[in-house]
Formats: sequence, C-alpha cells, structure tokens
Amino acid sequence: MVGDEERISALLRQLRAPTESFEVRHASDSAVAVRIAVEEVQAGRAEFVVKGSIPTAALLRGMLGRERLGTGRVASHLYVIEAPAYRNRVLALTDAGVNIAPDLTTKADIVRNAVDALAMLGITRARTAVLSAVEMVKQELSSATDAALLTVMGQRGQLGTLDIDGPLSIDAALLAAAARDKALSGEVAGNADLLVAPAIDAANMVGKALIGETGRAMGVVVGARVPVALPSRGDSLWTRRLSLRLASYLVPVAHGAEPAARVRAS
Repeated sequence: MVGDEERISALLRQLRAPTESFEVRHASDSAVAVRIAVEEVQAGRAEFVVKGSIPTAALLRGMLGRERLGTGRVASHLYVIEAPAYRNRVLALTDAGVNIAPDLTTKADIVRNAVDALAMLGITRARTAVLSAVEMVKQELSSATDAALLTVMGQRGQLGTLDIDGPLSIDAALLAAAARDKALSGEVAGNADLLVAPAIDAANMVGKALIGETGRAMGVVVGARVPVALPSRGDSLWTRRLSLRLASYLVPVAHGAEPAARVRAS
C-alpha cells in the first residue's frame, strides 16, 4: 500500500486488520505514490496496480512510457459487464475511462488491448462490434467511417485474433432479432462479446445502460505492462472487489501460466 503511512496505518488499526499482512510505503503526494508503485512493479514485488484516490490521468501519466510501464501502445479502459437485460451475458466494453475522443490510430490500440485481455480470460476470438449510430458508412459520421476502417484492419490481421464488424448500432450488435431485421449476417451482429464505443461519453452511457440497477461490472486499464484495477468513486465494495479480481486474472498469462477459465458460456 502506498500513500500517507500514518493515515493508512491508523485505518488498518481501526478496521482491526492484521497489520503484519500489509506493507505500507509512505508517499508525500500523488506523484511520489505513482513513482513508488512503478518501482514496486519493476522490482517484481507487485503484479498489478490498484487506483486509490489518485486521479486516473495522474496515475497513468506517471506509469506510462517505455522506461516505466508502457508498452508503446495507448493504454485503455475495459469494462467486463454482467448484463441482466441480455440474459445475463458477460459483455466487454471499451473505452469508458481513459481516452476521451480517440482517433483511428488510438482506436486500433484500444481494440488490440481489449482483444488481448479477453484472450487471457479465455475468449480467444472475441466477436467485436465497433459501434456507431447506423450500419451504413457515412462520410460525415466519423464514428461510422472509423468503424468501417477498423473492420477492414481486423479482417486483414492488424488487430489480433478476432471476428469484427462495424459500423453497428447497439441493438444490431446485441440482439439477434435486430440483426435479422436489418439483414445483417456474420459472426458478430446480434452476438457480440466486445463493444467498441466511438468515444468515452458513448461508452459511459452504454455501460451504465447495460449494468442497469442489478448488473455487475469490473473495470481495468489494459495496454501497460501490468493491468490497473480502476474502480470508480461510486462503485460498491462488491464492484471494487470484482475489479481487483479481474486485474489478478490478467496477470498470470503474462508470466506463462494458463489462461483463466472461459467467461463465455458454451
């Protein structure tokens, strides 16, 4: 644990936690805390990072860069959602937490990050829907043209191992009936595993709609050398635990272990 050592130790005592189970490193401010976290990972003493009260932008800015924990890719946010409105399917959504208005190059990295992470969870060929308002490519609608370009890139092997289609509206991506009504065929339409939103605001709205009042979601940043559990301030304790669990599942494969059990129902 990294932060104000006195406050953290006092809180552990208040919770009657076994203090000998925790190593606390003092940090006088956010920048120092991030630097210490990077050092812990580089030294092999930590396998993933958990965001606390530090702003997300400050955390990622301090972590990324090849001399730190960057990989050369843009880092991005990935939600894994249990969606009660869709037969409790497990769906993935990106990017609802890092990249505000990504361009095509950034979107390509966002897709690569998500596809790699889902492969670690056992979804080895993610059915990937690139979202827009319509299924037709319209030059004046950048989300549709980007979706079409990403689809071609995916089909030519530039985005990893996946099935990809876009542009697709959200109903055509998730509902088989909507896909049939729109005469859409293929592996993805009506049966998507991964939803790629055009921008952070759209991703947030889609995510909150999918989660609803009873769904559950886990959030993690991928694309760095280690995952970053990224619970939001309004998350329940249960959701925070799920985000930590997701980050832990994304660690072993990087060290040569077997992937976690599949999350897609057979």
